[in-house]
Amino acid sequence: MLTKGNFRNGNFKGDWNTGVYGRQDEKIKWEGKGSWYNGTLLNTEWEDGTFDSKYTLPESYLSELDEYGIPYQKVNKPDNNNKGFNYIIDSEIKKSVVNNGNFINTNIGGDISLTYSIVESHILRYINKQLGITQKYNNTVNKAFFENCRFEDAFVNNSEVKTSRSTNTMFNNIKSVNSNYGKSVIKNSNYLSDEIIKILDYDEFNISEYKSGGTFSSREISHKVYKFYLSRSDFERLKLKDSFYIKGIKINDNSKDVIKFFDDKFRVGSWTRYIDGYTTTAITQPIAVAAHSFYKRGIEYSVFLSTPGDNEWRYTSVNGTPGSYTDVVDENSKKGYSIDVVVSIYDIHSPSGPTDVAKDFNRSSDITLSDIPTVPQYNGGFINIPPLLGNNIDFSKAYIVDSEFESGLFETSNWNSGRHIDYNNDINITTPTTEGGYYNLSISNEDKSVKYFYHLDF
Repeated sequence: MLTKGNFRNGNFKGDWNTGVYGRQDEKIKWEGKGSWYNGTLLNTEWEDGTFDSKYTLPESYLSELDEYGIPYQKVNKPDNNNKGFNYIIDSEIKKSVVNNGNFINTNIGGDISLTYSIVESHILRYINKQLGITQKYNNTVNKAFFENCRFEDAFVNNSEVKTSRSTNTMFNNIKSVNSNYGKSVIKNSNYLSDEIIKILDYDEFNISEYKSGGTFSSREISHKVYKFYLSRSDFERLKLKDSFYIKGIKINDNSKDVIKFFDDKFRVGSWTRYIDGYTTTAITQPIAVAAHSFYKRGIEYSVFLSTPGDNEWRYTSVNGTPGSYTDVVDENSKKGYSIDVVVSIYDIHSPSGPTDVAKDFNRSSDITLSDIPTVPQYNGGFINIPPLLGNNIDFSKAYIVDSEFESGLFETSNWNSGRHIDYNNDINITTPTTEGGYYNLSISNEDKSVKYFYHLDF
């Protein structure tokens, strides 16, 4: 970053018109005692104040890199494509009014303890208006561009939000690109998701890790591992642990299933996904299910990120003596970054079977062993990867979408591209009456309907 003026420490009380405020090696503060008209805010804790954008240009230019990495210049729209010339980078914004600016890798709000829900306030806005209650925000944005930012407790208007994450925030008239939202409201806006995370390669392994105690597993095969190789930049992006969707995979197994195995919502971590099942025999553990009944089958999922060091070896399950376990087989020729989807082949309600949850696509579950000594060695020729079933997973056009509208309200807006799947045992109605904060639900057996009740307390 080149600049003629740099305020590196202290307390500024004047008019800031240009230059860099802050330093990369130490975070300083803007206490709100000065006036901001234009400039760059770097690695600063902004306690209070207004971001004005007073500097304008009728013509502006933009430099970019072409496909060969060579920079070139092109004409931009006036005032930096109407984004202004404020740049706020690597900073923390606690309380502010933003009239224009470019925010990069910056947190807006987040440190303030919130005692209200913006979603609930939006639902009750007409009632609150009658009661004279006005919603106040610690951060109000009138126009700005955001990239790789986090929002909490803000009202964002007339802005572009790119690859950012939001909680308890109100958005109006924005363009959302590859971003995540939780407990937020999007209104009068456009929502887009790009195909930006490319899947480079694929592997499939078996493991035996069902251990109730001791060293060995009680199951010959307990889980399938589906490994999707990515670039390093995409690996770093997924470290943010956002929900994501795997799209564009073609499964060449002659399956006639309408919904494919990977057509689901995933996230880094562990969870239990529930699907509808039917049993002809009674199940007693861990819950009682009568014979010839439908029930919810719980499937254990885990998603991990693996580095080239983690992917140095190929591995498989081994059914040896005195029990089963996982061991390495040979060196992995791919050795890249990956995101790994690990799925139990049993559901949690049927620990003895059937083993029809996870699927064999490229690799069989059958183990081929020329010999099984007590302690096999990976370089001794005793363990082999299970037989190849063929390249049934076609990843040539596969990619990952990591934008997500997790929860909140999406009103009078355009959903242009993206995915949204929201089903789990957590949202099943398991009792005749479900009471919430504002809406109560009850099931009527007479007319087979679900009724809701809304209470108004004045």
